[in-house]
Amino acid sequence: MDRPILHIKSIKVFYNLIMKKILIVEDEPEIRQPLASYLINEGYSVSEAEDGVAAIELFSKEKFDLLILDIMIPKIDGYGVCEYVKKQ
Repeated sequence: MDRPILHIKSIKVFYNLIMKKILIVEDEPEIRQPLASYLINEGYSVSEAEDGVAAIELFSKEKFDLLILDIMIPKIDGYGVCEYVKKQ
């Protein structure tokens, strides 16, 4: 009996099933939008926030597998967002 060959694409699909939701927190759209587009094209579900308050609101409503966080963002800086995330 022949065994199926595991292709790189199959590994990529399996990996994306494990790590699905990403929150990008970046106030500069010229950084945030291309990064989000790339991750979406790779099969991830991406949410975006442009300041710390929006990030905390999204984080409190949804579960994310990865947080990509800029430190120097408006309203609440990245350190403040990190403190909130750590307490949850």
